[in-house]
Amino acid sequence: MPDLTFKLVLVTDDASLKLAEVKQEAESAQSAVEKPAAVKVTAEQALATIRDVKIAVDGVLQVVGGLVRSMNGLLDASLGQRQAMTLASVAFGEAAGEMGNFASSMQQVTNFEDDKLLSLMSKLSQTFKLNKDEIQQLVPVLLDFTEANKATGMSVESAFDLMGRALYKPSLKTSNPITKTSNVQVRKMMSHTSWMS
Repeated sequence: MPDLTFKLVLVTDDASLKLAEVKQEAESAQSAVEKPAAVKVTAEQALATIRDVKIAVDGVLQVVGGLVRSMNGLLDASLGQRQAMTLASVAFGEAAGEMGNFASSMQQVTNFEDDKLLSLMSKLSQTFKLNKDEIQQLVPVLLDFTEANKATGMSVESAFDLMGRALYKPSLKTSNPITKTSNVQVRKMMSHTSWMS
C-alpha cells in the first residue's frame, strides 16, 4: 500500500484581528452580566411582600409557641409523675410500683389522672397510717363519691380531704377505720356509692 501524504497550510493573516474581536465581545458580555439589573418594584408590591413575610413569621412563631407549650406540658407531666412516685415510695415502700399500677388502672376507668391519684393515696396512707390494701379499698369508693357529687363542685382532692377529716375525728377514730363499723361518717360516705349501697 502506498503512503498518502497530506499537507496542511494555515493562513493567519487576519488571526490577530479576529482574536481582538472575540476578546471585545467577551468583555462586553462580562460587563453586561456584572452590571446590576434595575429592579422596578411599586410600593404596593413592596407592601404585599412585607405583609407576606410578616404572615410567614407569625406562622412560624405560632408553631414555635405551640412546640414550647407542648414541651412544657410534657416536662410538667414528667415532673408530676416523678413526684408522685417519690411520694408513693415514701408512703408504700416496696409496694410503690404496685400502687402506681393501681393508680393507672383507676385512671383507665375514671376521669382522674394517675399521678394525682397516686399523690393523694400516698398522702392518705402516710397521714392516717393506712396500708396499701386499705387504700385500695378506699380509692374506688372515693372516686365513686367524687363522681356522684361532681355537680356540687366535689373534686377528687376534696373527696380525699373529706375522708381524711372523717378518719381524723378523735371521737370516731378506730384502730382500723376501714373495717370497723363505729366510724359513722366513713360508712355514710361509703353508702353514697352505687356499689356499696
